[in-house]
Amino acid sequence: MEDTHFSYKTLSRELYFPKFLVIAILTIFSIGPQYFLNLSFTINQIIIQNGFMASSDDMLYPSILSNLAFAIGVPLGPAFSRKFGLKQSYLTLIIVFLFGSVINLFSIGLDLFDLGRIIQGFSAGLLFLTILPVSLRSFPNKIRNTFLFMAIAGLFGSSAVGAYFGSISLRLDAWRWLFVLNVISALLCLIVGMLLLPRDKKESLDKRDFDKRGAVLLIATAACLSVPMINLQKLGFKSGLVWPFLAAAAVFLILFIWLDTTLENPLVPFRTLFAAKPFFGFMMAIVSHIAFIVSLAGVNGFLRKYFRYCLYFTISCLSLPIFGCCGIRINMYNFL
Repeated sequence: MEDTHFSYKTLSRELYFPKFLVIAILTIFSIGPQYFLNLSFTINQIIIQNGFMASSDDMLYPSILSNLAFAIGVPLGPAFSRKFGLKQSYLTLIIVFLFGSVINLFSIGLDLFDLGRIIQGFSAGLLFLTILPVSLRSFPNKIRNTFLFMAIAGLFGSSAVGAYFGSISLRLDAWRWLFVLNVISALLCLIVGMLLLPRDKKESLDKRDFDKRGAVLLIATAACLSVPMINLQKLGFKSGLVWPFLAAAAVFLILFIWLDTTLENPLVPFRTLFAAKPFFGFMMAIVSHIAFIVSLAGVNGFLRKYFRYCLYFTISCLSLPIFGCCGIRINMYNFL
């Protein structure tokens, strides 16, 4: 029972909850809000723009910076959880995400709103590989596949729900209530995590040194990328605020990859990617994320010009996870 269930002792008896269900809830309601906000922000950003009296160029900042912060957090997550343990890491990061949600909820200007989205994106990125690998390490194949089905369906479903709620907020001409939902989801994860996640034993924690140089290079890469991503559309590739920063980002990225291939405890174990399964998983992640970012940019401009297509876009987003989940369910047992 202990291998497949989390336990919680009450005054009268001990309760057991399936691990895959608990981890699925902790995954979907901690990482899902990032996907939820990406799509809802794409649709209702005109409301936020008018509320803050900002320009359309100013609205690039929260979207780009939050996604870059998410990208920084993803490789840092496993190192964070190995160093401090699953429960302590998860609860700390959920509190950070909750703090970012509260900042967004009560923000009185775009600067505070940007800060809140950066905090949310960074903490969600850290959470991504903090909680998700738990299933791969501890669950039998049958339960692991069920968990992955629920987690993937929930994450893709979060994007669809974000599109739907973004349309509702556009109709209501109000957006702050979306961050109330983020606060509720973070509180749910905080309560469930405090009650059910087991504490890690001190002897099981990673005693090796953290890859500080790799973290600095990773942050420098993202910082250099943020400048051209914000200015490329307005100034063009030849601008001094575009190509020099792209070149610097490429240099930092190459140094980061070179450094992590030489370390015993790297942030990203690039040497393991030469095996077939990790390599194809790595490529799938890159292609899907690039496609997602491109679609965000394209849909953003499309919806500005054609408001009446907002409903059609929402229906399409809602249909995608249905077909995707069916395919995932059919192929899951063959893939793992």
